[in-house]
Amino acid sequence: MEKKEGDMTIPFVGQESSQYDFLFLTKLVYTTLAKKHLKEYSCDVVNDIETAREHLSTHQYKGVVTQDIAIAMRAADMGIPFIHLEDKPKKTHLDLAERTKSYCLDPTKKGFIPAFTSSAEEILRLYQKEDKLRVLIVDEEESDLNLYKRVFEDKGYEVVTASDDKEAESLVKQGGIDAVATMLEFYRTHSGGLHILQTTTRDSPETPVIIYTGYTSENILSNLEGLGAYKVMSKSDEAAFADELVRSVAESLGLSPETDGTLDDLAKEVDNLPSLVREVPFEEAKAVTERFKAALKSPEVVVKKFALD
Repeated sequence: MEKKEGDMTIPFVGQESSQYDFLFLTKLVYTTLAKKHLKEYSCDVVNDIETAREHLSTHQYKGVVTQDIAIAMRAADMGIPFIHLEDKPKKTHLDLAERTKSYCLDPTKKGFIPAFTSSAEEILRLYQKEDKLRVLIVDEEESDLNLYKRVFEDKGYEVVTASDDKEAESLVKQGGIDAVATMLEFYRTHSGGLHILQTTTRDSPETPVIIYTGYTSENILSNLEGLGAYKVMSKSDEAAFADELVRSVAESLGLSPETDGTLDDLAKEVDNLPSLVREVPFEEAKAVTERFKAALKSPEVVVKKFALD
């Protein structure tokens, strides 16, 4: 890689590359600080705004550290998180950082050094998340959501949560969801797990959906699987059920139940694997729903009637 006169590269990882962790446009004192506290990261250090702009266009960075607001704004436009170092920052500086999930730090304030290093670590953590499988968990009960989220994260998954069908539908439409686990019975809304199953089948047919319920009727469970759910689970003891749910999600994604939820654990020959999701056309799903609703009228079960759009 060619370097212009005045440029300096600190290859903290031992070699030069067109891909760095951070671009630095700061005073020498902050470069020295980075060299001391960010030893495991690679940093591309430049001395002027024009070179910084050029490098932003031709290099790949995970983050930018700068004292120049123009470079911070340029990074924001490119979707790159930044650490803006500003003595007595103004509200506009703070707002820009907050709006773009970046950082604006005052070097004159106490605690600057730990704030600086933790901000850099948080930026790198964003990229580590890209290697994780993303699971959407939908449940009305906050305590249950927190429990399931913690158990899944302990297994290496990235978890997003929703407490109703509208929020869940919005997250599915945004994309990036690898699997959905949802409760069947929603008592605070007019819809529930069936609606989430239908909309996921329609908007993201390759995403497996696991439904859990307090009901044990074979009639109910078989009708739910007929709608295209990967699996229907009867909810048991909370702590034990959380582990069962993790195992079911792992199976739906083609993972061994004992592996962590990382992309490296996926089978290498994905194209040769059979489909793990039964695709059901939306109109067919609605027809099966009617049969399901009729089954719910069986005298041995009493459940809330779901409104399905």
